[in-house]
Amino acid sequence: MKRTASNRIPTIHVPTILAAALAAALAAGTTAGAQQPGSTAAGVPEPAPGQKPSAGPPPAPVPGAEALAEQREAIARLGGWVGEWEGSGWAVSRAGRDEFTIHESVEPKLGSLALLVQGRGKSRLPTGEEAVTHDALAVVTWDPEGDRYVFQHYTAEGRHGQAELEATDDGWRWGFRDPHSGVHVRFTAEIGEETWHERGEVSLDGGSTWRPMLEMELKRVGG
Repeated sequence: MKRTASNRIPTIHVPTILAAALAAALAAGTTAGAQQPGSTAAGVPEPAPGQKPSAGPPPAPVPGAEALAEQREAIARLGGWVGEWEGSGWAVSRAGRDEFTIHESVEPKLGSLALLVQGRGKSRLPTGEEAVTHDALAVVTWDPEGDRYVFQHYTAEGRHGQAELEATDDGWRWGFRDPHSGVHVRFTAEIGEETWHERGEVSLDGGSTWRPMLEMELKRVGG
Protein backbone atom coordinates (compact mmCIF):
# COMPACT_ATOMS: atom_id res chain seq x y z
CA MET A 1 0.00 0.00 0.00
CA LYS A 2 1.38 3.42 -0.94
CA ARG A 3 2.16 5.72 2.00
CA THR A 4 1.25 9.40 1.94
CA ALA A 5 3.57 12.13 3.18
CA SER A 6 1.54 12.39 6.40
CA ASN A 7 2.03 8.80 7.56
CA ARG A 8 5.45 7.94 6.15
CA ILE A 9 7.85 6.73 8.83
CA PRO A 10 10.98 8.93 8.76
CA THR A 11 14.42 7.44 8.54
CA ILE A 12 16.04 7.30 11.99
CA HIS A 13 19.42 9.01 12.21
CA VAL A 14 21.73 8.47 15.18
CA PRO A 15 24.84 10.67 15.67
CA THR A 16 27.78 9.01 13.94
CA ILE A 17 31.24 8.14 15.22
CA LEU A 18 32.63 9.54 11.96
CA ALA A 19 31.07 12.96 12.57
CA ALA A 20 32.49 13.07 16.08
CA ALA A 21 35.92 12.10 14.78
CA LEU A 22 35.81 14.78 12.07
CA ALA A 23 34.77 17.42 14.59
CA ALA A 24 37.64 16.45 16.85
CA ALA A 25 40.07 16.54 13.93
CA LEU A 26 38.89 20.00 12.86
CA ALA A 27 39.20 21.30 16.41
CA ALA A 28 42.72 19.90 16.66
CA GLY A 29 43.60 21.35 13.27
CA THR A 30 42.99 24.92 14.41
CA THR A 31 46.08 24.76 16.61
CA ALA A 32 48.13 22.20 14.69
CA GLY A 33 51.40 23.12 13.05
CA ALA A 34 52.60 25.71 15.59
CA GLN A 35 53.82 25.14 19.11
CA GLN A 36 52.29 27.61 21.53
CA PRO A 37 54.52 29.55 23.94
CA GLY A 38 54.85 27.83 27.28
CA SER A 39 53.84 24.43 25.98
CA THR A 40 55.53 21.30 24.74
CA ALA A 41 55.07 19.79 21.27
CA ALA A 42 52.37 17.54 22.74
CA GLY A 43 50.44 20.54 24.05
CA VAL A 44 51.33 19.95 27.70
CA PRO A 45 52.22 23.16 29.62
CA GLU A 46 55.92 23.50 30.36
CA PRO A 47 56.77 23.54 34.09
CA ALA A 48 58.10 26.77 35.56
CA PRO A 49 61.84 26.88 36.35
CA GLY A 50 62.52 24.63 39.32
CA GLN A 51 59.02 23.10 39.19
CA LYS A 52 58.57 19.37 38.71
CA PRO A 53 56.54 18.24 35.67
CA SER A 54 52.90 17.50 36.43
CA ALA A 55 52.02 13.82 36.68
CA GLY A 56 48.58 14.48 35.15
CA PRO A 57 45.16 13.81 36.63
CA PRO A 58 44.86 11.03 39.20
CA PRO A 59 43.60 7.69 37.87
CA ALA A 60 39.94 6.83 38.27
CA PRO A 61 39.24 4.81 41.40
CA VAL A 62 39.05 1.06 40.92
CA PRO A 63 35.61 -0.38 41.84
CA GLY A 64 35.67 -2.39 45.03
CA ALA A 65 34.76 -6.04 45.34
CA GLU A 66 31.20 -5.21 46.34
CA ALA A 67 30.59 -3.02 43.27
CA LEU A 68 32.09 -5.65 40.94
CA ALA A 69 29.91 -8.34 42.50
CA GLU A 70 26.83 -6.17 41.95
CA GLN A 71 27.72 -5.65 38.29
CA ARG A 72 28.27 -9.37 37.71
CA GLU A 73 25.01 -10.22 39.44
CA ALA A 74 23.13 -7.77 37.23
CA ILE A 75 24.67 -9.20 34.04
CA ALA A 76 23.91 -12.73 35.27
CA ARG A 77 20.21 -11.81 35.33
CA LEU A 78 20.43 -11.51 31.54
CA GLY A 79 22.02 -14.97 31.26
CA GLY A 80 19.09 -16.43 29.32
CA TRP A 81 20.02 -14.12 26.47
CA VAL A 82 23.52 -15.59 26.08
CA GLY A 83 24.00 -17.86 23.08
CA GLU A 84 23.91 -18.09 19.29
CA TRP A 85 20.61 -17.31 17.59
CA GLU A 86 19.28 -17.47 14.03
CA GLY A 87 15.99 -16.49 12.49
CA SER A 88 14.12 -14.16 10.19
CA GLY A 89 11.88 -11.13 10.26
CA TRP A 90 10.70 -7.99 8.50
CA ALA A 91 11.35 -4.26 8.85
CA VAL A 92 9.82 -1.09 7.43
CA SER A 93 12.02 0.71 4.89
CA ARG A 94 11.67 3.48 2.31
CA ALA A 95 10.61 0.83 -0.21
CA GLY A 96 7.92 -0.55 2.06
CA ARG A 97 8.52 -3.77 3.96
CA ASP A 98 11.76 -5.74 3.67
CA GLU A 99 12.24 -9.32 4.83
CA PHE A 100 15.56 -10.51 6.22
CA THR A 101 17.43 -13.38 7.84
CA ILE A 102 19.56 -12.70 10.89
CA HIS A 103 22.22 -14.19 13.15
CA GLU A 104 22.70 -12.84 16.67
CA SER A 105 25.52 -13.69 19.06
CA VAL A 106 25.36 -12.78 22.75
CA GLU A 107 28.32 -13.49 25.04
CA PRO A 108 29.65 -12.28 28.39
CA LYS A 109 32.87 -10.25 28.35
CA LEU A 110 35.34 -8.73 30.84
CA GLY A 111 34.84 -11.44 33.41
CA SER A 112 31.04 -11.22 33.06
CA LEU A 113 30.97 -7.46 33.71
CA ALA A 114 29.41 -6.86 30.28
CA LEU A 115 27.46 -8.52 27.49
CA LEU A 116 28.53 -8.19 23.87
CA VAL A 117 25.64 -8.49 21.41
CA GLN A 118 26.44 -8.78 17.70
CA GLY A 119 23.82 -8.97 14.96
CA ARG A 120 24.21 -9.50 11.22
CA GLY A 121 21.22 -9.54 8.91
CA LYS A 122 20.86 -10.21 5.19
CA SER A 123 18.16 -9.34 2.67
CA ARG A 124 17.60 -10.29 -0.94
CA LEU A 125 18.01 -7.42 -3.38
CA PRO A 126 15.74 -6.84 -6.40
CA THR A 127 18.55 -8.33 -8.51
CA GLY A 128 18.17 -11.59 -6.60
CA GLU A 129 21.50 -11.19 -4.84
CA GLU A 130 21.76 -11.48 -1.06
CA ALA A 131 23.41 -8.56 0.74
CA VAL A 132 24.22 -7.61 4.34
CA THR A 133 21.66 -4.99 5.36
CA HIS A 134 22.19 -5.03 9.13
CA ASP A 135 25.56 -5.13 10.85
CA ALA A 136 25.62 -3.90 14.43
CA LEU A 137 26.85 -4.58 17.93
CA ALA A 138 25.92 -3.46 21.41
CA VAL A 139 27.55 -3.53 24.82
CA VAL A 140 25.35 -3.98 27.88
CA THR A 141 26.74 -3.02 31.30
CA TRP A 142 25.37 -2.27 34.75
CA ASP A 143 25.68 1.20 36.27
CA PRO A 144 25.71 0.78 40.08
CA GLU A 145 25.40 4.50 40.75
CA GLY A 146 22.42 4.90 38.44
CA ASP A 147 21.00 1.49 39.39
CA ARG A 148 20.34 0.71 35.72
CA TYR A 149 21.49 -1.21 32.66
CA VAL A 150 23.33 0.86 30.03
CA PHE A 151 22.89 -0.20 26.39
CA GLN A 152 25.49 1.25 24.00
CA HIS A 153 24.85 0.39 20.35
CA TYR A 154 26.91 0.81 17.17
CA THR A 155 26.35 0.11 13.48
CA ALA A 156 28.64 -0.50 10.51
CA GLU A 157 27.42 2.80 9.02
CA GLY A 158 29.12 4.62 11.89
CA ARG A 159 25.97 5.37 13.84
CA HIS A 160 25.97 4.95 17.58
CA GLY A 161 23.90 5.77 20.62
CA GLN A 162 23.18 4.98 24.23
CA ALA A 163 19.96 3.99 25.91
CA GLU A 164 18.71 2.48 29.13
CA LEU A 165 17.82 -1.20 28.93
CA GLU A 166 14.98 -2.37 31.16
CA ALA A 167 14.91 -6.03 32.16
CA THR A 168 11.42 -7.56 32.13
CA ASP A 169 10.08 -10.87 33.43
CA ASP A 170 10.59 -12.58 30.07
CA GLY A 171 13.20 -10.44 28.31
CA TRP A 172 14.07 -6.77 27.97
CA ARG A 173 12.94 -3.42 26.58
CA TRP A 174 14.91 -0.39 25.38
CA GLY A 175 14.33 2.70 23.28
CA PHE A 176 15.44 6.21 22.42
CA ARG A 177 14.35 9.51 20.92
CA ASP A 178 16.10 10.38 17.68
CA PRO A 179 17.65 13.85 18.20
CA HIS A 180 17.34 14.81 14.52
CA SER A 181 13.75 13.83 13.72
CA GLY A 182 12.25 13.76 17.23
CA VAL A 183 10.85 10.29 16.51
CA HIS A 184 10.63 7.86 19.43
CA VAL A 185 11.65 4.23 18.88
CA ARG A 186 11.35 1.27 21.24
CA PHE A 187 12.20 -2.43 21.07
CA THR A 188 10.73 -5.21 23.21
CA ALA A 189 12.11 -8.76 23.31
CA GLU A 190 10.75 -11.93 24.83
CA ILE A 191 13.56 -14.41 25.50
CA GLY A 192 12.67 -18.05 26.13
CA GLU A 193 14.91 -21.06 26.59
CA GLU A 194 14.97 -21.71 22.84
CA THR A 195 13.26 -18.71 21.24
CA TRP A 196 13.80 -14.95 20.91
CA HIS A 197 10.86 -12.86 19.71
CA GLU A 198 11.44 -9.13 19.20
CA ARG A 199 9.29 -6.29 17.93
CA GLY A 200 10.17 -2.68 17.19
CA GLU A 201 7.76 0.24 17.26
CA VAL A 202 7.91 3.91 16.29
CA SER A 203 5.97 6.91 17.61
CA LEU A 204 5.55 10.17 15.71
CA ASP A 205 3.63 11.95 18.50
CA GLY A 206 5.97 11.76 21.49
CA GLY A 207 4.93 8.29 22.61
CA SER A 208 1.14 8.70 22.66
CA THR A 209 0.61 6.17 19.88
CA TRP A 210 2.91 3.51 18.43
CA ARG A 211 3.04 1.65 15.12
CA PRO A 212 5.03 -1.51 14.26
CA MET A 213 8.28 -1.09 12.33
CA LEU A 214 10.09 -4.41 12.88
CA GLU A 215 9.47 -7.95 14.03
CA MET A 216 11.74 -10.98 14.12
CA GLU A 217 11.69 -14.53 15.45
CA LEU A 218 14.91 -16.39 16.26
CA LYS A 219 15.79 -19.83 17.58
CA ARG A 220 18.75 -20.82 19.68
CA VAL A 221 21.38 -22.66 17.63
CA GLY A 222 24.19 -22.76 20.20
CA GLY A 223 25.41 -21.57 23.57
